[in-house]
Amino acid sequence: MYVGETVNLRRRMRNYRTPGGSQKTSIWVNRLLLERLGKSEPVMLETCTDALTTFDTNPQRADLTSKVMRVMIEHAAILSERHTNWTPLNKAN
Repeated sequence: MYVGETVNLRRRMRNYRTPGGSQKTSIWVNRLLLERLGKSEPVMLETCTDALTTFDTNPQRADLTSKVMRVMIEHAAILSERHTNWTPLNKAN
């Protein structure tokens, strides 16, 4: 599983399908996708369009238009792998 953040999912997926020469992450994800598809393995895309954060036990809707918030949620998802049965493929791990 690769966890990432974007405002424009269509553009992000286009980058993964046809990455530019300097887009290292997109090239890397493209290679992984092609390997899986070449083996007829399933590829799933999951999206998060809403999220909650908690401050002083008060849940509040996360502002996903904020890059800082999206990155924070991305990192929380990566860290949560310790409690699940999947392994994130993010190079930052």
